Amino acid sequence: MFGRRQPFYPILRALLDGRLTLVLSTEILLEYEEVTVKLASRQRWQDAMTLLEILAQLHGNIRHIEPQYRFGIITADPDDNKFCDCAIAAEADFVTRPSAVSQHQTANCHGYSSPILQRAATPGQSGESSPRCRSA
Repeated sequence: MFGRRQPFYPILRALLDGRLTLVLSTEILLEYEEVTVKLASRQRWQDAMTLLEILAQLHGNIRHIEPQYRFGIITADPDDNKFCDCAIAAEADFVTRPSAVSQHQTANCHGYSSPILQRAATPGQSGESSPRCRSA
């Protein structure tokens, strides 16, 4: 998924270089753990968590937040609201969309389109110069 020829490699590279900040909530981490263990292994999940801890120590670009409000933006699949809630609470500049990357679709949110990154549905501007990114 993150190999040099894979669609998410530029995002991983930006995280490793400290050019992006990844924002996660406990709810998101639990879902990622469930899926990773189911599709790969417990060891793969532990390796992913180790990478996140190293990035947090090296660059400080892994943020853990707990949204205090449920915005209810996604009606088609309400379980996905955890991602919007996290992005909004973090005032994220972008939200990654795996389906858009893997299917080469163009995401459109509030007038901004990109095949990999989608403008977060935030009620205001963050004012930061370096983009923050949240994985979906």
